[in-house]
Amino acid sequence: MFGGNHDSLKFDPSRLSSDRVSGARTAARHKLDRYMDRRTNSYVRERCGLRDVVTRVEKGMLLWFGHLERTDKRRSRNKCIERMCVIERSAGGALENPM
Repeated sequence: MFGGNHDSLKFDPSRLSSDRVSGARTAARHKLDRYMDRRTNSYVRERCGLRDVVTRVEKGMLLWFGHLERTDKRRSRNKCIERMCVIERSAGGALENPM
């Protein structure tokens, strides 16, 4: 038909078994992929040697508060931050020992 090669349309029993094997291999690969997709973020971070998100956030907060400590003490922003820290400390003590 239109000058094409028709050899690929012939039945070859040896190709049947190889197709079954490749199909099983593909199914096994998909099963493995689905299993690997279920890994949690903490597992991936642990395997890659990355720090936890909380640790990174805490480090950023400490850097920010260190920056505030180095700035001029007369600035209103520092006074506001100091008041927030005092309020958090007093509320934290009340929450830890309710009665």
